[in-house]
Amino acid sequence: MKKLLIVMLSAMLLLSFTACGTGSVDAQHVQKIESELEELKQENTVLSEKNADLQKQVDDLQAARKAPSGQVTDAQKQAVLDDLPSHTDLIPIKAELGGTLRYFPEQSKVLTPNIVYAYAEDGHVSVEMLLEYVVNHDHSITWSLAAYDIGNGWVANS
Repeated sequence: MKKLLIVMLSAMLLLSFTACGTGSVDAQHVQKIESELEELKQENTVLSEKNADLQKQVDDLQAARKAPSGQVTDAQKQAVLDDLPSHTDLIPIKAELGGTLRYFPEQSKVLTPNIVYAYAEDGHVSVEMLLEYVVNHDHSITWSLAAYDIGNGWVANS
């Protein structure tokens, strides 16, 4: 794509020089062509970045398609775990002594295509949870608390 762009611009420059007839180069014309060249280079950069993003999406979709039914790809697992910290409303306990409850993604794990084990604490109290999730068509994730353990055994959420 870059080679084609360079060839086209070279041809434009050559035509502009021969169109002058006298062999002298009009400075304004050269400046205009250089400006157009710079704009095309910037557009090429933007399009290359978009192309790379789209290629990653295609690769992720192909990996998901190749995964055996009922399994979650590493990319899908990471997307689910990346979404988890924004859902502290699911934590079934309250923080103590001014602490802030938060998830610890490095201690959380996608267990099945719709269940995550999650650990949260505030430095004073902690909870282990089984969270159900559904990935929606728009790639957003809907979460719900299935069960939790605050240290005295697992309790099903009702």
